[in-house]
Amino acid sequence: MFFVGGLLETIITAILGGANPDWFLMFPYHFTPNPDSLLGTSLTSVGTVLIFLGLALAWHYARERSWYMKELHRSHSVEEQKLRTERKNEAESRTAEAKEGGT
Repeated sequence: MFFVGGLLETIITAILGGANPDWFLMFPYHFTPNPDSLLGTSLTSVGTVLIFLGLALAWHYARERSWYMKELHRSHSVEEQKLRTERKNEAESRTAEAKEGGT
């Protein structure tokens, strides 16, 4: 929102002023004594910073989530292994009791 607002503000004030805006990469800027030019440039700058921070945070939280899912999978596999050994021991004790009771 800031980014688009800054771009529109800069382009509109430059066109209304009768001049073409200067360009830095894909960002227009037009410095005049009018405070509108500063507003457009600052909105564009803040919007760009917010976009990059949002991407960095998305990457950070995706890495945290993948770590959490890996730990959850590890914990689940340990629990499954415990459950299997308990069932195996239970089945062996039943068969041993059945053999003892049958003889």
